Amino acid sequence: MFSGTATAVVVLTGDRAVLGHIAESIAVRGPPSDFEAGLSRIARLMLAIIAEMAPLVFLINWPPSGAGAIRCGRGHAPAHS
Repeated sequence: MFSGTATAVVVLTGDRAVLGHIAESIAVRGPPSDFEAGLSRIARLMLAIIAEMAPLVFLINWPPSGAGAIRCGRGHAPAHS
């Protein structure tokens, strides 16, 4: 590692600098392409399915100690006679 001092000259700032120009170009968005629109529709469909299925799974497995309950982890294996 080196230590020392340096002097810099700032030539451009804000939107006129390279990073400012990049930030400005990223911020401007046009209308979504057909691919982006299709991807958005699929994501919304998946979210709707998950939002409906998750509560259903919990309702089917309630109460946790009843027959048909999903058991996970140690000590929850069914007893063998």
